[in-house]
Amino acid sequence: RYAETMDMVDSGKDAGGGRSRNLRASPGAVLIDMLERVRSGREVFFEYVTTVGDVMNRTMRPLTLDDRVEKVWERLHDSGVGAMPVVEVERDRDRKKPARYIQIGTVHTEDLALALSHFAGSLSQRESDEKVLKQWIGMGRYLRRRTQTATEDTPLFEAVTMMLRDNLEVLPVVRGEDNVGTLTMLDLLNCFRLLDTIRRARQTDEPEPTRLFDLLSQRDQSQPTDIMLGTFLGRVEEVMNPTMPTLRVEHRLVDAMRTMQEHRCRQVCVTDRNLRVKGVLSDVAIQQMLPPISLASPSAAVPERKPGMPTFAYDKDARDAQSALQERISTPMTAIHDRLAPDDDLMTAVEKLSDRHTIALPVVEPKHGRVVGVVTRIELLKVLNAVGELLSKREQSS
Repeated sequence: RYAETMDMVDSGKDAGGGRSRNLRASPGAVLIDMLERVRSGREVFFEYVTTVGDVMNRTMRPLTLDDRVEKVWERLHDSGVGAMPVVEVERDRDRKKPARYIQIGTVHTEDLALALSHFAGSLSQRESDEKVLKQWIGMGRYLRRRTQTATEDTPLFEAVTMMLRDNLEVLPVVRGEDNVGTLTMLDLLNCFRLLDTIRRARQTDEPEPTRLFDLLSQRDQSQPTDIMLGTFLGRVEEVMNPTMPTLRVEHRLVDAMRTMQEHRCRQVCVTDRNLRVKGVLSDVAIQQMLPPISLASPSAAVPERKPGMPTFAYDKDARDAQSALQERISTPMTAIHDRLAPDDDLMTAVEKLSDRHTIALPVVEPKHGRVVGVVTRIELLKVLNAVGELLSKREQSS
C-alpha cells in the first residue's frame, strides 16, 4: 500500500549526503525503517515529510505558450485539478544543454469557463466553443502571469497555508526561474495516506486522543506523528463543512447564483424532491451556462476574484443571459453517486476525494437520508493547516 500510493521524495541522497530517501526505489527498506521507528518511539512522519520537495509532483508536464485551448481544457479535465503551470521552453541552440522550462504563469479552469460553454469538448459544443478551442493560451487573458510559487525547500505547512489562504489548487515549484514540479491538493492527500500507513504499523489502530490544551501547555511531550494520529485522524463529522446550502433539482440557475452569493460559497448540494442527494453544482458550471466572454484580446475584462468567493461575469441586461439563468440546475450539475456518513473514518473521505473527478462529497445522515454537511479537498487542507499551526505554537512555547 505504501509503495503504490506514495511518490513523495526525489531519488538519490538527501542534501546532507545521508541515506537514500527514494520511496519507490526501496519501499521495503523504507517500511522497515518506519517499523523500527514506531517500535523505538522515534519520530516517523516528519522523517520523510518536511518540505514541498518531499510531496510535490515531479511528473506533471507543464503547459507551454504553444498549446491550444482545446489541449489545455482536456488536460485540466483529465488531471482533476483546477489549474496547471505554464512555462516558456528555452532550448540550447547547440543542443549541448538540456532545455529550460521557465515558469511564467498558470491557467485556471474558472478563467477558461468564461469563454467556453457547458458543452465545450462534446458533440453538442457551440460554434463559439470551436473558435475558442483553436486559440493559443498565450493569447489574450487566458494566462495568469502573476502567480504564487514555492521552492523545493519551502516548508510544507507554509505551502499549505499559502494554498488555503489564496484558494490555490496548484502551486508551481521553481528552482530559480525554472519550473521543476507542481504541488497539488491531490499530492497533499498523500500525507494522509502516509499517516494511515503509520497507524497500521502501530500495535493499536486507535491512538489515545490528545487534548489540544495539553499539547500547547507542554503537558504532552508526544512526538509530532503521535499528535497527528491522536488528534487529526478522526471521523468525517469532525472535519466536514456543516453549512453547505442545499437546493432541489427544480431550482433555477439564478436561485443557485443567489444562494452562493448569500452564503459566500462556490458549491451547493443538489437533491431531488425527496431530499435524496443527486449531485453538486459549482460556480464554474453556472458560468459555463452564461453567454461566453472573449478572452482573446489582451484588454479583455476578466473579473477580479476573491479566494473562496463565487464570481460570475455576464451582461445583466442581455436577454440570452437572463434566459440562461432560468435553466434548471440539474443541467450543469455534477452527478454524485457516492457519499459519506458522519461516522465514516477520515481516510474514507481521503480515498474518495482522491478520485480526480470528485470535487465534493455530501455527508448524509444514514437514518433519515438528510444532508448534514460536505467534505471537499479544502476541508482536508484545513486539517493539514491546523497541524502546522499547532506544531508551530508548540515549538514557540518550548
